[in-house]
Amino acid sequence: SEHRVKPTRQPKGFELFGRPLPFKVLEVLGHGSVTTGKDGEWSFSRSYHDSDVGKAVMSEVGGVLEAIGGVRKAGDSTTWLLDYNPKEVLHTIGITGCLPDAMAHQYYPTPESLGRRVVAEAAIEEHHECLEPSAGQGNLAALMPIDRTICVEVSDLHCQILRAKGHRVVKSDFLKWKPRKRFDRIVMNPPFDEGRWPAHLEHAASLVAQGGRLVAVLPKGAPRRKGLLPGWSMCWSEEIEGEFAGTSAVVVILVAERG
Repeated sequence: SEHRVKPTRQPKGFELFGRPLPFKVLEVLGHGSVTTGKDGEWSFSRSYHDSDVGKAVMSEVGGVLEAIGGVRKAGDSTTWLLDYNPKEVLHTIGITGCLPDAMAHQYYPTPESLGRRVVAEAAIEEHHECLEPSAGQGNLAALMPIDRTICVEVSDLHCQILRAKGHRVVKSDFLKWKPRKRFDRIVMNPPFDEGRWPAHLEHAASLVAQGGRLVAVLPKGAPRRKGLLPGWSMCWSEEIEGEFAGTSAVVVILVAERG
């Protein structure tokens, strides 16, 4: 019995699937034009009008563009602005015919106001190597040093968006990713659904270098969980409401340091 080794507990698998898009939506996206302005901002303009294919189709076209980071241009209902060149991303959507399903991927982008607070808590210095796990489209990484931050993301389309934005990207399921290096700073907004966050937090903690810091956006009940990061120095923020539009999520920020 003294030679028995407790089997490693494998993380629960989750099906990650895409959301199919109607053909008419793909048609409108495929016939739009992508241009860049003097300030380096990219824009997508559609050639169809509501009367051509209907308001429902156009509404979904707008939803797709917003899902890949587009913002409708003020005073122009046919144009969306983006901070990267979306040509290849739109081409991929046209080929695959779908977007990553937000619920399956637990993709709830970190709002900029919350992201700035989280990154500030990380206290990133010039010599720090950084990581954003399950990065989505890089809302946290965008506030971190781009040349010293790695983004790990499982979605092919999101990886494509991250690369178009200039990020260093590893395409992988974060829970299965085993890098050879450790990181001085890890900043994360892990998936919450079905109790996924503890496994993501534990794996992230295993990648923090000695003396490093981990900052995470977690559900409000996280501080009450027993046995969380034993031996670490931890502090919690107040409960934060109303940051994630369209959800009732109440979150807290964990700042944890590895001694």
